[in-house]
Amino acid sequence: MRKTLLFVPMLALFPWIACNEQPASPTAQGGDYQELPPAQAPALQAMEGMLTKVDPAGKMIWIRTADGIESRFSYSDLTLVAGADNTVEGLAKMNGSRVRIRYTVSGAGYAAEEIEILSGQTPDPAERIPGDRGR
Repeated sequence: MRKTLLFVPMLALFPWIACNEQPASPTAQGGDYQELPPAQAPALQAMEGMLTKVDPAGKMIWIRTADGIESRFSYSDLTLVAGADNTVEGLAKMNGSRVRIRYTVSGAGYAAEEIEILSGQTPDPAERIPGDRGR
């Protein structure tokens, strides 16, 4: 009789224990498990034009493309610079130079990741005479 009295309360707890048991992970169950790919860095885009302005205090630079559109880019201490003493501060002395900027697009605008000086002082591409091939 005592054995029966101990067994009945254990039966009453069984559904509660079964409901509160955590499911095993997919790898523990031997089921299909796919690892998610790591988050990818945003793809870099590129733009070429003439450097028109550098704002070291605001960490911004502006370029004008051949079609006359002026674009603004933010930069940081991590932005790579090729030419101009390899620093963004060196760019401040290079207004009018042709540059290529590799950048990402974010909610705040264009963020320059790499800035490359392509040449020294060049004519403004927006002021090029139609039919003139840079002679």
